[in-house]
Amino acid sequence: MKRNIITLVAIFALSFILLSSDCEEENGGVATNYFPHADQTTWVFDEVIEDETITMKLNGTENHATAGEVQVLEMTTGGETFYTYIKATDNGVTMYFDLTTDDRWEILQYPIKVGDTWHWDITYNDENPGNDEEWHAEVLAEENVSVPAGEFTALKITLSSAGYVDETFWFASGTGWVRDYAEGYYDRQLRSFNQPS
Repeated sequence: MKRNIITLVAIFALSFILLSSDCEEENGGVATNYFPHADQTTWVFDEVIEDETITMKLNGTENHATAGEVQVLEMTTGGETFYTYIKATDNGVTMYFDLTTDDRWEILQYPIKVGDTWHWDITYNDENPGNDEEWHAEVLAEENVSVPAGEFTALKITLSSAGYVDETFWFASGTGWVRDYAEGYYDRQLRSFNQPS
């Protein structure tokens, strides 16, 4: 009897480990924790300063000049659609603002914890010579944030660069982007989230 119980426990543990590793590989590893990135994942935000609704949806892929394959993030508001491009890997999540330049935000780096900081440089080629930028990110806290979609425990991350207003993001495990804020410019709060199965 004791041997049967030990065998059942061992089988259960092995099954759990195998299922966990399969899910991790299938979803792109650790990047799924704070930025789910399955195609057709959709976030709907209320923009409380401008009283608008913004829909962000991962919709297909494109090739970036230096980053290779990236996901297309469609941002629709007021009848207009804008595009940015997401590179989500086990090392982090980078948002590119077009397909040809190095203009980007390195919004997450893995592994991640409160107190982490990272830096990156944006080097402009011929379009803006001499206007290179240095950006900084810092994980300020893990805090509870209340948005129309509910209560989330989220990492609070600030991105900053000289001459720009600080951008603050909240990312919750399993949901990703739940809020972002730039004083005097916008305050986007998650209303709904849908990730295809």
